[in-house]
Amino acid sequence: MKKMALMAALVLVAAACGGDGDTTGNTDTTTGATVAETTTAAPQPAAPGQVEIAVDGVTGGNTQILLTMIQSGDQGRPMGVSCAQIDGDPWSYSGLIYPMEGDHPCALGTTPIEFEPGMYEAIFGVFTGGQTAPDQCVKVEFEVNGKTTVTAPAMAAPCDLEF
Repeated sequence: MKKMALMAALVLVAAACGGDGDTTGNTDTTTGATVAETTTAAPQPAAPGQVEIAVDGVTGGNTQILLTMIQSGDQGRPMGVSCAQIDGDPWSYSGLIYPMEGDHPCALGTTPIEFEPGMYEAIFGVFTGGQTAPDQCVKVEFEVNGKTTVTAPAMAAPCDLEF
């Protein structure tokens, strides 16, 4: 009887310590008790995905433009952009990243970009129309592994990032 109680306690401990794996029951041939066995899922390979950007509670930017550019480690022309008219104070927004068509950063393509897995930078800037320097900005590093949402923290003014 003590052996059965010990086995039952071990089953409970094994189940409680199972972590992220799946627990399946096997029968101990000596005692007939069900013994927990934990398996861990194999890590998933990195996957390409779309990037969605999000901002929440932007203040002081009413009638300006939120321009978000995605770059990889090598600086230069952005890999993709998002451009949205700020029409409230405070203002929140979410949207996908599109290819830039031509030289104007708000001339966007029609199909969201599918980014390869890896590390990227999102540069968020609040611009007054026609200006080349943002009034507020923030840079966020992120990793793409499937569909990814990048949320901007509070933006700083004045902005010291180069666009």
